[in-house]
Amino acid sequence: MENLVIIGSGSQARYVIDTARAGPFYEIVGIVDVENPLNVGKRVNGVPIVCVLDDLPTCFKPGDCKLIVAYGYNARKREVVQQVEEYSFEFGQAISPLAHVSPTALVGEGCIVNPMAVVMPNAQVRRHVVLHSLCVVEHDNVIGDFANIAPGVSLAGRVTVGEGTYIYTGASIVPDVKIGSWAVVAAGAVVVRDVLDHDTVAGVPATSRAHGGKG
Repeated sequence: MENLVIIGSGSQARYVIDTARAGPFYEIVGIVDVENPLNVGKRVNGVPIVCVLDDLPTCFKPGDCKLIVAYGYNARKREVVQQVEEYSFEFGQAISPLAHVSPTALVGEGCIVNPMAVVMPNAQVRRHVVLHSLCVVEHDNVIGDFANIAPGVSLAGRVTVGEGTYIYTGASIVPDVKIGSWAVVAAGAVVVRDVLDHDTVAGVPATSRAHGGKG
């Protein structure tokens, strides 16, 4: 059993706590807060917040623990990961025992995979991705670093999702569509064509808000 430190103290931290407690792989030794020094000393579901991010190297040693960055804002999460990497820490994974991950799928470091998420054959879920409950990542998908796939999202076969993209609750993407990096797919959207980098799409079928589409 390895020691685990969680970076972040919000809802994603609570996901990781539940998953770590449900499995045999990690003992949680503390939480590091990203935003507010006044949170130090508080507890999140029984786990103490021991320090802020800048104090991480003085509170923990890289060889003694694995880290998971549990933070909901994708761009800031990337910055936090970069800072942690400068301290030479290694990242773990939080994959719920109630999720299904195909033996031929790849799930990268730092990923959070919540209960009832499904990752099908030959899918690639890259680094620091969050897969929320009841989302489906179908065969041969490629999910880029720092993407956030919300509850109930359905990604059909051979979908590509770029770095940092957020796909909100209940959205559906048809086969072979490419979603760009740092894009946003609104809740309930049905995406039937490619989405550009940094674009926001919504509606059925989804259209671009950035380019005057309605939906």
